[in-house]
Amino acid sequence: MTRRLVPGRRGARPAFTTTAPQPATVPFPKGRFLILAFALLLVISMLLWAESRMEEANRLAFERERENAAPPLAEDRAALLNGLFQGTIRDAVDNTDFTETPSYDRLIYHVRAMPQEEFSGQVTRRLDWADSVARPDLWRGEFVRVRGIVAALEPVRLRHAADNVPDVYRGFLAEPDGSERVAFDYVGMPPQVTTERDVIDIEGVYYRTVSYESKVGGQEVMPYLIARDLKLYRRPADPLTHFEGWKLGVVIAASVGLALVALRLGSRRRQRRTQSPPPPAATTFHKTP
Repeated sequence: MTRRLVPGRRGARPAFTTTAPQPATVPFPKGRFLILAFALLLVISMLLWAESRMEEANRLAFERERENAAPPLAEDRAALLNGLFQGTIRDAVDNTDFTETPSYDRLIYHVRAMPQEEFSGQVTRRLDWADSVARPDLWRGEFVRVRGIVAALEPVRLRHAADNVPDVYRGFLAEPDGSERVAFDYVGMPPQVTTERDVIDIEGVYYRTVSYESKVGGQEVMPYLIARDLKLYRRPADPLTHFEGWKLGVVIAASVGLALVALRLGSRRRQRRTQSPPPPAATTFHKTP
């Protein structure tokens, strides 16, 4: 005869009917946070280092370009101006407003007719803004290159243009702080640009200085170029060498891999600690008759 034993105390329940105690909650390991923070800090540090190397390389390249060898400015420019563009620049008058003269119209025509490759081959230097304003006679007729932020660019209809000469695009370049403004007339069709944001490079011939009353009042004097080429400035590619780029990639990949391994191991440990033990099997008591 088999029968279930009744607990001795009223209200008490057999051990096999009680619920197994839940394991204590294991706190999230702090080591994982430290590993992730270290890996993230390492990646950010390497990226900042790469960016600083790029900026330094760009600055050095720009300085080398400005300091590259260029023939000195000729003191006697009479012969040069007489033969350049059939003498259209010779009679330019400095410190005057934008005006259309017969010489200006012929200059626009000759610059437009000059092949782009031939014009670019004549460019020997970057424009020295301060010197070109102080000594325009020595810069007149120089083929120069200028880089700056587009302050303005709009088409201008020429009133006394020669036959088959369309309008020009008149623009202004400036430094990021708005200083060292340069005026230019571009003889081609410019790309789509956003003023006060895009940076452009122009190649042009130094015409004269232009002086006009600015919108804020007062006379403003700046170099005035006739431009043959205008291009949007594109930031150079990463100047890091192949070996340095390879090392940077390995460090970043190793950091990410270390973080993933740490996350995986921490997840497995947490799963093992939080697994509940199986409930005890029910016990049946037999009484011998």
